[in-house]
Amino acid sequence: MSQANAQLRRYRKRGRFDIIRVLVPWKLEEVGMARTVIDLDDDLLAEAQTALGTTTKVGTVNAALLEVVKRLRRQEFFDAIDSGEIDLTYDARNEVAPGSPDQAAA
Repeated sequence: MSQANAQLRRYRKRGRFDIIRVLVPWKLEEVGMARTVIDLDDDLLAEAQTALGTTTKVGTVNAALLEVVKRLRRQEFFDAIDSGEIDLTYDARNEVAPGSPDQAAA
């Protein structure tokens, strides 16, 4: 048993975390989630549930958090393109492979 699984078992016994199962393409993996009490705007929650296609409060909050993180990552990607850190003009299909007949002609 891995150290992470052992730690999750200890947390589960103490009641500190709820354990959910997340489907991963090759296996089921346990993920710990902290229980948090928050006040939510009911109208905003209902609108978010409709927009995200979720049916529960937990699902809606988790989907909204995921959307925020994905938007941040997309923005970081676009910023990297704008700064020149990522070059999308390179096309490997234009490269001549070593030892190919095209290389001898060139």
